[in-house]
Amino acid sequence: MSTISHRERAAGVHPLLQALLDAWAQEGTHDIVVAPNGGVRRDAALQRKLAAAGSSNATSLSTTPHGRAAALDVWPASFLPFVPTSAGGTGPRWVAWEALPQQVRDEFRAFGEFAERRAGFRWGGRFRGANFPNGDQPHVELSSWAALPFPPPIYG
Repeated sequence: MSTISHRERAAGVHPLLQALLDAWAQEGTHDIVVAPNGGVRRDAALQRKLAAAGSSNATSLSTTPHGRAAALDVWPASFLPFVPTSAGGTGPRWVAWEALPQQVRDEFRAFGEFAERRAGFRWGGRFRGANFPNGDQPHVELSSWAALPFPPPIYG
């Protein structure tokens, strides 16, 4: 069994994402943390700020799966020492992907591939681009997110 820290940050995401977290809690190989702003996003100014900082490719809530309650950003607990305290971690600064221990990178991959093995999920670790040359490792999303309503319903 694996622990999921800050599950409250996933409040309101699509029930299939909640079920993914439940499955990881039962079958997962390591503890995970739902990242700050890693669940449903409802603040348009925050989304624009995340895009301006290079943390998101989407400049509006309607163009991100987070704005449709269809995505989660999840970190392995082993990643927290490499995240600054100002961003929810325990470290002094961000550490580049290439400088992370192999175990941390393997744990990102383990969760992402776990999600991919379930029908209907895509893992951001496969997404490569200017903002994410190593992929968006923490990100998992419903493949059909663009067809979901915006704004999203309030999922219980």
